[in-house]
Amino acid sequence: MRQSLIDPEELAFETLPTLPDNHRLGAWAAIHFPDHTPSGKPIARGPVMTAIGERLAVVESREAVVIVGEHLERYYSNPAIRYIEIGVAPVETALVRRRVDRRRAIQDLEECSRDVAAGLVDTAEG
Repeated sequence: MRQSLIDPEELAFETLPTLPDNHRLGAWAAIHFPDHTPSGKPIARGPVMTAIGERLAVVESREAVVIVGEHLERYYSNPAIRYIEIGVAPVETALVRRRVDRRRAIQDLEECSRDVAAGLVDTAEG
């Protein structure tokens, strides 16, 4: 039977890559590169990575597992890599722009983002 959802506590038995010490990714890094499980169990630290290609390479080589956004499977499908949902709350995402930026492309992106958030656009469509 294939597992379709893992308990985040199982990450205590895995190795995750790390970010360089000088990264400035704050909350995003805490979600994607945690150093402990929700109950506080430590997660082994693996090689330092910056690019998604590097992270997927360590997965393929069995050196580590990585935490990625759900959408990544569409863009980086690889028969040697299996994507499994982790039993944690979804991560909120926001569009951030400068108030004074009134370019048409930015306005269109904002409008599209609002439509997606309101459920007016089916994001499962290719």
